[in-house]
Amino acid sequence: MRMIRNSELTVFAIPAQLLRSLCLPILFVLVTLPLLPAFAEDADASWPHSRQEDQGMLWFWGNRNHTGTVVDAEDNWVRDGEGIPRRGARHAWFGGIEPHDGFLEAADTGPALAQALETGRQFHVEMALHPPMDGQAAGTLFWLGTFELESLWFVGIENGRLMLVRPGKDNGEERLDIMPLAPNAPLHLGLSFTENSVEVWVNGKRESKLEADILPEIEDPWDLIAGFGGGDPELAGWRGSMENLALYYVAPSFEVSATAWRKAMDARTPPEWIRIEAELVTEGTAPDAEQMTDYGQALLGRIWKPVNPEAAPEALREGFFTWQWLYLDNRFLDTAQSLTPGDRVNLIIGRADTQPQLNDVQQIIQGLDPLDFIQMEEYFIQDAAPVSGEMQNERTTP
Repeated sequence: MRMIRNSELTVFAIPAQLLRSLCLPILFVLVTLPLLPAFAEDADASWPHSRQEDQGMLWFWGNRNHTGTVVDAEDNWVRDGEGIPRRGARHAWFGGIEPHDGFLEAADTGPALAQALETGRQFHVEMALHPPMDGQAAGTLFWLGTFELESLWFVGIENGRLMLVRPGKDNGEERLDIMPLAPNAPLHLGLSFTENSVEVWVNGKRESKLEADILPEIEDPWDLIAGFGGGDPELAGWRGSMENLALYYVAPSFEVSATAWRKAMDARTPPEWIRIEAELVTEGTAPDAEQMTDYGQALLGRIWKPVNPEAAPEALREGFFTWQWLYLDNRFLDTAQSLTPGDRVNLIIGRADTQPQLNDVQQIIQGLDPLDFIQMEEYFIQDAAPVSGEMQNERTTP
């Protein structure tokens, strides 16, 4: 058992196997249970088509397990392909990003993107989209803004249409309806923006070209953030998940990129998801915000019982234990704090040991007696909603 102390908190990190063997009513504040498999290496080596800046690469991020470095013609470092989850964004089971009400920041790309716009008057965006498990496939896909999270320009899906929005005159906005797009299955999307047009490539094929002056206007290159999802707090990010994200100043071969992504995706074995109506029995007690300052993300433990045990899978009939995101990017999530014992909820859950994004994350079980859940199966809440409401998409997945 490893114990970590600071002025506010004592943290016990205990292997799950030891915990089960002891079966003692120990009280924990925060625990780390490193019992999950590592991320699978599923990224195809042929993506991206080139890491060289002189061939058009500005930034790329395949997934949490497939990031890289932009290099020059002599293979020297230019910049890192770092993606930073902001606000409510979190990683999916396969390592991609789920923006929710946040975004994945393409770190340190603002000045390079601004220069590309000034000199070449074009840029190109690549992404692979996975629709949400429930609800409408909608939300902001790509966003440009300031460090104060003021929107400068963004593209997203709204009511089944691919839309581009940028500030207009008199504090208004200009909205460009590009084409119909309502994904009901994973797809690869390429967007080419030039001074006079936008081209859209879907699964490696050009589907639309619209003549329009739609390039963003950048006043301060050092106050520019590029992100996948919704950067502005008033913008909802894509409700599904995303991967194979890239920015270019010279158009890549979207056909080649789409083929590489499809090959990697088809090689995965997705986890099994279970839909169940359950009643909350009890949950861990979250520390206050001051105690959480040392932990950028944390999961909350909960114990449930099925509303209809006879219809539930056998492993869940006597009750089950779940983890749900509570704290991300140094902020609490409202959706994880809004339940009280006795509430009935529609859940989409998957076995915790099929969710490698939970590796080495602080897990809160303070106030719970381990004897109450030591024999229960552990699950991860992918999505949750009151019985009378719609799914919140607290989790989404391909």
